[in-house]
Order: sequence, then structure tokens, then C-alpha cells
Amino acid sequence: MSYASDMLTEQLCEGWETYPDLKKFHDEVDQDSDFYHRRFNEDSPRLFSTQTDQLESIRVSDNKDVETQSIDSPESLEELLQVNKTSSKEAYYIFRQENSWGRFKATKRSFQKVLTCHAVFFPFLDSLHGFGLKTEEDHKIWDGHHTFVSDRLGEGNDDLQY
Repeated sequence: MSYASDMLTEQLCEGWETYPDLKKFHDEVDQDSDFYHRRFNEDSPRLFSTQTDQLESIRVSDNKDVETQSIDSPESLEELLQVNKTSSKEAYYIFRQENSWGRFKATKRSFQKVLTCHAVFFPFLDSLHGFGLKTEEDHKIWDGHHTFVSDRLGEGNDDLQY
């Protein structure tokens, strides 16, 4: 990558280190800025890998061509962000996890860069809060498949006897 393209990516992603900092994106500082910043930093150890970057991008160009790209290094992410920000109509990023309660296979740094470069609004972080390593047992009752067994006709599920 050339010096000029390095500078362009830096300008596009300027301020990524302080994401979420509402001052970069809004003229008025939202009263929730401190809340999002604090919670993002508190959640980061359970959300992000400390050493690996494995993410994917799906890019749609102006002429509707679709390209996919795998990212496995900070350098390839920098290049991708530059291309997606300057010559894509749409860009999607896929951050995978090891398992449903695992960390993302990306570093906090990479995540911050993607969110900053695309000026992602901060309430998005509310949805992110539910991911990552489990810190306590969840005893909530979740709706799902339930079975009711009856030995008498007319009780239970649609008058079916089991």
C-alpha cells in the first residue's frame, strides 16, 4: 500500500482509538457518550480476541458486482476499509465467534476501526452487549418448544392423546 493510500485510510478512520466518542460524529455531545464509552471498554475483554483478526467483508460496487474478502491481518483490514469506504455502494462485515458464548475472532482495535470508518451510530453497541463470554448464569425462561402430555382426551395439545 502506498503512502498516499495510508494517509487516506488514516483520515477515514481518524479517531478510532476513542470509539465510541460521540464528539467525532455529532456537533452536540450526547449525554450517553460516557455510558457507551465506559460499557464498551468494560465489555471488550469478554467480547474480543486479544491476538487474532479473522473477519469477512461482502462488498457491493456501484455496478452491482459482489465481492467477498477474508481479513486476517491489520494491513489487509486497512486496505479493505479504504476500498469499502471510497468505492463501494454497500459494505457488510461478518465478525464470527468461536461459539455462541465465545469472543469475536477479531480484536477490539479492528472492530473500532470498522465502526469509526463507517460512522456507526452508538446505540448499535446496545446489541453488541449481549455477545461474548458468559459472565453469569442466565436463569431466564426462554420461549421455545414445550411439550404437554395428557392421558385424557380433550386435555393438552389440540385434543390429541399421547
